[in-house]
Amino acid sequence: MTAKWAELLLLLQNVDLKIRELKKRLALLPAERKRLTEKLESLQHDREEASKQLKSIELAIKNAESEIASHQQAVTKLQQQSAMVKKNSEYQAMLSQIAALKIKIGDLESTILEKYDEQEAAKLKVQAVNTEVDSAMRSTRAEIAELDEFAVEIKKDIEEKTAEREKLSAGVEKTLLSRYNQLLSRGQGMPLASAAGGICKNCNLRLTPQTLNEARQGKVTYCDNCMHIIYFEE
Repeated sequence: MTAKWAELLLLLQNVDLKIRELKKRLALLPAERKRLTEKLESLQHDREEASKQLKSIELAIKNAESEIASHQQAVTKLQQQSAMVKKNSEYQAMLSQIAALKIKIGDLESTILEKYDEQEAAKLKVQAVNTEVDSAMRSTRAEIAELDEFAVEIKKDIEEKTAEREKLSAGVEKTLLSRYNQLLSRGQGMPLASAAGGICKNCNLRLTPQTLNEARQGKVTYCDNCMHIIYFEE
């Protein structure tokens, strides 16, 4: 038969171990939330990078078109001036300038055609990335919301278990409760462990005959090895 003091302490320990486990789970949530938040940031970065690439191509096309327009104006001006030139050398020089400008215009037009292909590919990529990112962000936000709800539930459970603990601890002898709380504060093992089979169930080492005998008598006894409180159960 288990001693009365041990029965009450076992009830208290059962609640405390649940509180310990709940706190461990709660402590893991911030890291998980951070991971999900970083995932959101990464997804947003992917979206921005795809959009940035498209804008860069569009800007290159716009600059090339502007440069073509500038060269065309220069060609028109040179053509007008060439009609008024009397010296053949000057006339030939202007023709050379016009030819050089037209080559530049041709090169820019070729570049624009290439950029148009890049632009179409970039648009398709933006669409694909947006679709993928939107779906992933919805899913990730849902996970974060569930995580936050879970955190609220755990905190509520901890509050309820803490209230239950206060009621149970009120019935435990003060000196014994102080020792129990000291062992509990270490955050490892069970403050109160069974001595069934002559072995402490906290450290799994054999107890001395004297310690085991005192435990059988229902006395408050401590393990010879880990110094945790032990009790005897049939």
